[in-house]
Amino acid sequence: MSATLVRRCDLSPSGGPRWTTPGRIARRKHAIDALESLQAVPTARGRYTAAMSGTICFGGVCIPINAIWPVIVLGLKWLFEKFTGAPPTIEVALDERPVDQLPTVPYVSSDEDWEERVAKTKEGRPLVVDFTATWCGPCQKIAPLFQRLAATYDGADFVKVDVDDLDDVAEACGVQAMPTFQIFVNGAKKDAMTGASDAKLTAFVDTHCGKKTK
Repeated sequence: MSATLVRRCDLSPSGGPRWTTPGRIARRKHAIDALESLQAVPTARGRYTAAMSGTICFGGVCIPINAIWPVIVLGLKWLFEKFTGAPPTIEVALDERPVDQLPTVPYVSSDEDWEERVAKTKEGRPLVVDFTATWCGPCQKIAPLFQRLAATYDGADFVKVDVDDLDDVAEACGVQAMPTFQIFVNGAKKDAMTGASDAKLTAFVDTHCGKKTK
């Protein structure tokens, strides 16, 4: 038995009426439904996220792609350093006094204090900042070296920022992980590094703070 022909109102390329069958209509509807299903990704909570809208969904959790990029960048940086060799080793004669005899590195106390310290860098003294947290193990591990560097290079100012106390400052400076070290010169951030590597931090400070004077 021949298939039933259904006349449609639109025209074929030749100008005549277009004819089709119920089977073709069903296949077309299935294709349209499949395309529409790609426009939304259901989550466990029954919500929908438009496909390609800048999120990645894992089960019932959707994470903005902007929040994942910093992690991806850090991972790529780690791989680059791993396969291109160890960080440069800088021979620096650090202040060898016991840590408890070294001057304490001050904490930035407020937003106003932060703004004043950054403004002071316009006078020619670099500002070296340790973004830290009391619960961060690597931060505590590298803290003695940061204190020793502060005692060695008196041509720069060294401060700490507790990211829990001054979260607005940390966010404005783009801090994504701890410890993060940043150097400010002439009122603006000049460079930054993340991680608790003694060799990298020593090279970082030595590069930007000029000749040590102690």
